[in-house]
Amino acid sequence: MSNIEQITNELFMIDSYILDHDVNLQREAGEISATISKTQGTFGDQQPGQELVAVLYKTLQNISCAEGALAMARQDIRSCIQNLQN
Repeated sequence: MSNIEQITNELFMIDSYILDHDVNLQREAGEISATISKTQGTFGDQQPGQELVAVLYKTLQNISCAEGALAMARQDIRSCIQNLQN
């Protein structure tokens, strides 16, 4: 196996790992959204509940940023793979 093939295989593995992490982030974002709904329904009229919801929304924003960064990384990796295969 050539060095280019080894590098390409490593890049495919990294791409797969990134996809797995993205799926996990999406799952966690769903859990956080469900927690926000429950918190608003139960404690939405109380200060601690409102503060928790604000923190959870910030967490969702951070997850969204992470998902964007992972998408960009996957795009760059795929571009590298394509360049190596040509």
